[in-house]
Amino acid sequence: MATGQNLPVPDHRSSDLALRRFDALLRYLGTETSGFWSRSQLFLVANAALFGLVVGAVAKEKNVPGQAKGIFLLATLVGVLLTVFWIQALRSSSEKIDRWIAVLMDLEPEAFGPYNLFRDFVHGRSRRIAEKPAWLFMALWIILLSYVVWLPIRW
Repeated sequence: MATGQNLPVPDHRSSDLALRRFDALLRYLGTETSGFWSRSQLFLVANAALFGLVVGAVAKEKNVPGQAKGIFLLATLVGVLLTVFWIQALRSSSEKIDRWIAVLMDLEPEAFGPYNLFRDFVHGRSRRIAEKPAWLFMALWIILLSYVVWLPIRW
């Protein structure tokens, strides 16, 4: 028996379809990943700008009028809420990315045979790191909120 006589003949139509599916899903993954980092940057800039404005305003006042203290409290609560939205957006987007990766991992053997692009790779490390600045801002907002609550009021 000659070598290779019992090997199956590759079905090029099937592998071509798998590659086209893989390509389409890879594009969805790319779009979601790009959106993940864009949203993260947006929330980072928004938090930094608001935090800088509030800290700058609070630092100028020793005894604040009651109305100003109310504005400071409102601004810090908006910062906390903005950070909560940031964390939720990161987690939601991360779930979508994990879903696309899982689908790609299922399709990978059909598209690439024994080559592992996604199956032997640890996913999500950079996305977990992206959550750390959000939690840092949450801590900063809570510290600032407690400082504003204890500011003496000038009547």
